Amino acid sequence: MIREKVISAKEWVEELAKRWQRGDETAIDEFLDDVLEIQRQQSLTQDGWITTGYTFVLAMGGPTIWVETTGVIKGYWDRDSYEEPLTRIAEEFLKEVGKIVEGGY
Repeated sequence: MIREKVISAKEWVEELAKRWQRGDETAIDEFLDDVLEIQRQQSLTQDGWITTGYTFVLAMGGPTIWVETTGVIKGYWDRDSYEEPLTRIAEEFLKEVGKIVEGGY
């Protein structure tokens, strides 16, 4: 069951990424409208805090599914878990979403 949910979410993200690649700026807004939570990963360097990536939570409770700007989508439900790599364009799309969030979406 979790595998199917993760693959369905992956297909949705990748379709939005394709639209974005073709110049459809509404794809980012559509993605962010469905995000339930945004987590920012940071590292402390000698120059201060830097953002290293974002996690976007797409579903919670049963199942919990999230995508990361590292190019992976993950999910878990009860004791089952599943993850899939994203396409390069989907990873680029998520990094662009991260830049927008960083700017104060």
